[in-house]
Amino acid sequence: MIQLKDINLSFSNKNNHKEVVFKDFNLEIKEHLVTSIIGSSGVGKTTLMNIIAGYIKPNSGTVLLNGKLANVPGKNRVVINQENDLFEWMTVLENLQIVSNDSNKIKEFLKMAKLSAYSGDYPKELSGGMRKRLSIIRGFVSDAECILMDEPFGSLDMVTKQNLLEQLLTIIKATNKTIILITHDIDESIYLSDEIVILADRPTKIVKRYEIPTELHHHIKTPDTADFLELRNSLKSAIFRSSD
Repeated sequence: MIQLKDINLSFSNKNNHKEVVFKDFNLEIKEHLVTSIIGSSGVGKTTLMNIIAGYIKPNSGTVLLNGKLANVPGKNRVVINQENDLFEWMTVLENLQIVSNDSNKIKEFLKMAKLSAYSGDYPKELSGGMRKRLSIIRGFVSDAECILMDEPFGSLDMVTKQNLLEQLLTIIKATNKTIILITHDIDESIYLSDEIVILADRPTKIVKRYEIPTELHHHIKTPDTADFLELRNSLKSAIFRSSD
């Protein structure tokens, strides 16, 4: 479980005025589930992720991972973002071996990501979708307890993204990781998540939490069903109301 307790964070903007981002902010993320954090642009989603990752230290408050203090970066958390984070001078296999010595696990994830035939290739020789799959499985191959994903699919075209989402669901089901997904894409959050947290601006606060119904849970081919459309519209309404 990830717990943020009484988080306070503020900074001075370009006009030297104090801007409060978080004030007495509290959040619990359940263990072994996928939780999406969504909200309008500028609401503080990425800042929140950076606090959880240990990249930003709040002015006050506590971040706990399974009861242990987690206020600095550590191997128990790994970040997957939109930008390319692969080591270009390493092969596909070497990019995975740098985070794990378990050859069987690496072989299994290469198979799930359909990259087994490319283990000797370098990232520059891969397509954009293949590079993103490699970046994702590297996070899952590691011993990290928590995977933090910040808009990981933003640079991909629609078809590549759809295929990648399906493969990611397979990977999620095969692991027991705690996953936090920062996204602006409502459909993406419904496809992948067990729970969705909506944030509002500012100071950032939680507007609402949604548990994904069983009939929609981790099913990517349901966007035209009545249940999916109802949940999508509820999420949209909550986001729009919070940004008024």
